[in-house]
Amino acid sequence: MPHANRKVERRMEERQVKIIDLIQAKEAAKYMGLSETALSTLVSLGSIPYVKMGRLILFSRELLDLWMREQVTMPMPPRKN
Repeated sequence: MPHANRKVERRMEERQVKIIDLIQAKEAAKYMGLSETALSTLVSLGSIPYVKMGRLILFSRELLDLWMREQVTMPMPPRKN
C-alpha cells in the first residue's frame, strides 16, 4: 500500500481485518457521501484502501470505515489571550 495508508495497514494487521463485503466504486462513493469523481481521485492518489482485480476496483466497507476514522481532525481549542 502507498505511504498514506501505512496507518490503515497497521490497523488491519492489529485487528486482523479481512477483506470481505467488497463493493464497487459507485456504491462506495454513495456509502462515503462522495462523488464518484472524488473517490476516483483518492484512488489515483493512493490515499484510500482498495482492492484491484484486473481492471475492476473494489472497496471493503470495513476498510473504508477504518480509513474514514483515520481522517477525523479535531478542532483546536481557542487560544487564551
